[in-house]
This record gives sequence, structure tokens and C-alpha cells, in this order.
Amino acid sequence: MSDWISSLQAVKRLRDSGLSDPEATLGAWAEAGFLKSRAARGRFSYNWDYNIQDFPEEPQDSAPWPDIPSDFWFHVNNKVGNAVALYEAGTFAAQVEFEGGGDSEHIKLYGVTFHSDNLTALLNGVGERQETAAFTKPISTNAGRKRETERWTDFGAALALFVQTADSRQLRSTDAVYKKVAETLSEAGRDPLDMRTVKLMIYKARMWIEAEGVAAGELNSP
Repeated sequence: MSDWISSLQAVKRLRDSGLSDPEATLGAWAEAGFLKSRAARGRFSYNWDYNIQDFPEEPQDSAPWPDIPSDFWFHVNNKVGNAVALYEAGTFAAQVEFEGGGDSEHIKLYGVTFHSDNLTALLNGVGERQETAAFTKPISTNAGRKRETERWTDFGAALALFVQTADSRQLRSTDAVYKKVAETLSEAGRDPLDMRTVKLMIYKARMWIEAEGVAAGELNSP
């Protein structure tokens, strides 16, 4: 069996084992640090700003993700700030408060999985505390927003350069424009924003070019 199983599979295993409330049990074990969990993607919202991240398959030095800190489950289990717990879908969210007070961030995680061996041990009554990741400060703190601003600036500059030199055929597809701009940024050692984040910007740029002006570009989104 794979080391990591989906949230839906984990619920099914607990239900098949005779537990009457498998969702609450999974959440409690994860909060207590007995059950490791991971996510494939996250949405981080801070002071009306947000960013979406696809997580690496394994943790890196700069952040805990994809490992989910056990403190996240405390906030989910206690229904803090628009909490979401969709175990069958593997989607969870909560307003997370950081140590020291004053900072909080709404975090929504997708594609959540649980560690199969941890789960097996717990079902056999021999579970042990696991080392779990620690939260970093909000991704969208002032430093984080500066980083996001730099990425927007880089993408906008690369997009402007591309549309100045591209022919009409190259501008027909939003996907094609994104791919070219992202490739240019990657080759320059820059981190491009994801397609979902800049799709509307590219669409508007194409419409403005076709309409020959910003004023004429007040068009509906795709």
C-alpha cells in the first residue's frame, strides 16, 4: 500500500474498522500529531490578498509544505474562521492564528492525504507521536507581498515585451501566450505566476490589443 492515501480512503478505512465517526477521529489524530498529513495545493489569504501554490511532493527547507502542521488541524477541528472540513473531497480550511498574536491567515488546502502506516498503527492501538512541520509566518506578510509584487512586475514586463514582438497568430490563444511568457521568465531564472492567477490579465491584454486601446478593452471576462 502507498505511504499516502487520500482523505476519502482514510475515512473508508476507519469506517470499515467500525469507528462511528471516522472524520472526527482523523482530525483528532492529526491535531494530536499522531497522524501525518500532506496537501497537494494551498490557497493563502491575508489582508484581502491571496496566492495559490502547488506544493512539491516532498518538503523543502523554505516551508513546511506539503506536510501539514498539526496546528492547522486544531483550527479546523475548532471551526476557526470559515473553517471547511470536506473529508471525502480532501479539502480543508481555517483561519490560522500564529504564535505571538497579531498575525493570522486563512489557509485552504486541497488534495489532502494521510500517512497509511501511521493510520495502520493507530487502528492497531500502537500509534506514536510523529514529528510534524511547524508553521512559517503568513506567506502574505509585508515581505511576502513584496515577493508577490515582484512576480507580478516580472510577468507584466515579460508579457509586454512578448506582445510587442509577437504576430497576431501568436496572440490568438491565452494558453499559448502564458506558455511563452512563463518560459521566458523561467529561462531568466524568474518564478512565473501560475496560469490561473494571470489568465484574466493575459485575456485583457489580448482584447486591448485587438481593440487598439485600453478604453475599448472594457470587455467581459472569458
